[in-house]
Amino acid sequence: MLSTTNAQVRFGIKTGMNRGTINFQNTPSYIVLSSKNGFLIGGIIELPIYGPIFLQLEPCYIGKGYLENSTMVLMKADNNFSVIELPLLIKLKFDCFALKPFLTTGLNANFILSESTRIIDYINGVDQEIGKVNNISNYQSFNLAFNLGGGIEYEISRILSIVSSIHYSTGILNVSKRTNVTGYSEDMQVDVGVMLYLF
Repeated sequence: MLSTTNAQVRFGIKTGMNRGTINFQNTPSYIVLSSKNGFLIGGIIELPIYGPIFLQLEPCYIGKGYLENSTMVLMKADNNFSVIELPLLIKLKFDCFALKPFLTTGLNANFILSESTRIIDYINGVDQEIGKVNNISNYQSFNLAFNLGGGIEYEISRILSIVSSIHYSTGILNVSKRTNVTGYSEDMQVDVGVMLYLF
């Protein structure tokens, strides 16, 4: 059953984990790319549009990144980004009494605040950091991604709910500034939060 109750503005906070990478093309065959985890924290604003359809904003701070492992030498690069993400989502909510499943889709606007790359060498059987560089000039400061997700909301009281969701996003724009190199972000997020009625 589609949810049509309590069509009011709501706000909340959320926290969770992001697991992501950048899928580069034209990289050397001896470079293996892999994803890494990052922490996220942010807010939720839910605005009623019509009936069970809502506009949802989820501004948040996320630690993103990816790993580059070299099979030629025993070294890897741990690339880390501080990112402000501004998802703009359309939300379809279903009413199952206290439980309210929902689906979301929309776009993420990402702004890179900073970048740091740790150079790690495999010495005497142990990974050891041997240096740190700033490669922010290799990346576009703005990225746009398609977002698809879903979740469930549990209504504790008339004004308070717990919400949990999962989102998959894939980049639309090339994040690389390097010549003849293209790369697109790919992320999976899991979060939990609380929501309150504002008015």
